[in-house]
Amino acid sequence: MPTRFAIHKITDNLEAANSVNQLISEAEQEHAKILILISGGSALNLAEELNKNFSLTETVAYRWGVVDERFVPLTSEDSNFGQLLDMGFLESSGHLTPPTPDNFSELDEAADTYNTELKAALEWATYSIGIFGVGEDGHTSGMKPMANEPQFTELFAGSKLAVGYEADDYKRVTSTMALIPYLSDVVLFVNGSKKLKVLNSFIREDAPYNKQPVQALKLSPEITIITDQKLEDA
Repeated sequence: MPTRFAIHKITDNLEAANSVNQLISEAEQEHAKILILISGGSALNLAEELNKNFSLTETVAYRWGVVDERFVPLTSEDSNFGQLLDMGFLESSGHLTPPTPDNFSELDEAADTYNTELKAALEWATYSIGIFGVGEDGHTSGMKPMANEPQFTELFAGSKLAVGYEADDYKRVTSTMALIPYLSDVVLFVNGSKKLKVLNSFIREDAPYNKQPVQALKLSPEITIITDQKLEDA
């Protein structure tokens, strides 16, 4: 069955956060254990607004984590987890262990532990939401395009929910394609005209995963797209 798209046209990060807050608020009516997973990049701006305007419900337990982390110290400006901690994101709730050198000496150890914790968090939660972004090259989370399809498949299309690897820019711990079907809601946040081309391509075409990793989000039956761009035929 083709993936359904629910498109929310927004003008700023506050409106984007309100769209996500609405999804979570609806889930709070029926679910007592909620897991929120967040991407880096522009999604951190959405997270900051969400954090300012989010009211924790006393009868609900929350946990949060990231879908992609660079293997750098939490004090680095390149750490997604570190930026979320610095903004006090849902500070009264629990979070997964940051897969960074602060807690692990080796990348493989960080990735294996994060995979285990992510699996346990999904088993604990009765509702889970993943907030993803997309790069101009079509990457999402830490899944980067690769010319070598078998290499991409071996790394990102296995059974693990999170893996570690050395990309061209950083050592990374990232969620994989296996995570997507477990999520109750999948959100794709796309901000800026430079990403309009890849967003239109994502909606209208089915490119190979290794060439446009964001296509993996279509493993979810429905995707909420939050964007400040005017889409073709939308």
